[in-house]
Amino acid sequence: MNPFLSRERILLEGIMPERALLRLRREKIPLYDVKKVQKTQILFSISKKDSEKVFAIYPNVCYNNAVYSPFVLKKVGERGLSRYVEMAKKRIGMLVGMLAGLIVLLAADSFVFGVEFVGSAVYKREALSVLEQSGITPFAPYPKGKEDWACAQLLVISDVEYCSIKKSGGYVYVEMRISPFSKESVQTESMRAKHTGKVYALAVLRGESRVEIGQEVNVGDVLVENVFLMEDGGQVRVEPIAKVVIECIYEKEIEAETADEAFASAYLELDVSDKDRILEKTVEKTDGERSLFHVKIRYMAIETVNM
Repeated sequence: MNPFLSRERILLEGIMPERALLRLRREKIPLYDVKKVQKTQILFSISKKDSEKVFAIYPNVCYNNAVYSPFVLKKVGERGLSRYVEMAKKRIGMLVGMLAGLIVLLAADSFVFGVEFVGSAVYKREALSVLEQSGITPFAPYPKGKEDWACAQLLVISDVEYCSIKKSGGYVYVEMRISPFSKESVQTESMRAKHTGKVYALAVLRGESRVEIGQEVNVGDVLVENVFLMEDGGQVRVEPIAKVVIECIYEKEIEAETADEAFASAYLELDVSDKDRILEKTVEKTDGERSLFHVKIRYMAIETVNM
């Protein structure tokens, strides 16, 4: 146990009391808060575990009158945790009341009792979905530091030009401003894969996901269906809003004069956009006579709908 958490206050009396302290130190007994209060008195603290050893060296005459000692040691109180325990015993009712009040206050400040929308609530359903993904839900502890992530998810909606999420008291306030220049064309059909590969990341703000991270998909597979499931089991049609990242691998034998030309030809066939990222590429010559190159490209294809 940390000696600071359980210490006793000792008053040492005698002629030249410093000699008694030197002996205690030679016995390797830690002394704390040493203070000379008078010419023949020194006040100091020791750990409770060292108390028996100290009084064995300098017996208290009150306990054993047959033993003579030039120094007298008396316990004058406790420090650290023991002191507060004693105080708590005397004031247990007041401390319990204060502790209960503090717990209620902290619980009220750290919990979410509801979500309120300031300004536009057009994307209320999407906002509640994002808040739930970030752990911000009513009647649950408030996870600090998730506000920026939640706002970033909502700002990918083309109509949303401003987003703010703040907690005040027991409520979370969500403010979204809708751009007056909304996209005219909105895709109403389900989102289908444009690449073949493995789903690396998935973010669905509206619609029902039909794939999972790590799942293999082919061109044309439904990634996000344009429906919203009701609590009663029914469903309604919605315009999907989602982003899916697919890890793809392209491999092909290409005839070209040089390795650069072979890679350029393969790159054009990939049909990638500026958002996509090339992770790895290899171009190896396989047939010297025909100038054949084996091209392998690993890339991330980022597909979105209504974003």
